[in-house]
Amino acid sequence: PHYVSNQPVRFARGFTNFKKRMYPDQYDKFMTLLICHFGRNQYFKRRRGDIALPPEEQEVVKIALEKAGVTKLMEFDEYLETINWIP
Repeated sequence: PHYVSNQPVRFARGFTNFKKRMYPDQYDKFMTLLICHFGRNQYFKRRRGDIALPPEEQEVVKIALEKAGVTKLMEFDEYLETINWIP
């Protein structure tokens, strides 16, 4: 039960560029969905890149983009590969 894989995982940092590539109504809906999921302060920490997003949270962001009606491919500000030591 305490096993953690030592395989590198692709984390993402920040999504400040999303606002520039969305319509204002889309961004309002996107932001509201993520604030409801993460909480206000945690949303802004993730948006700035203070907190790295594991693959599960990246999927939450992508689902919020779809729900907001964004059809363009959006990339996070930065990606890094590291071992996820949190089980």
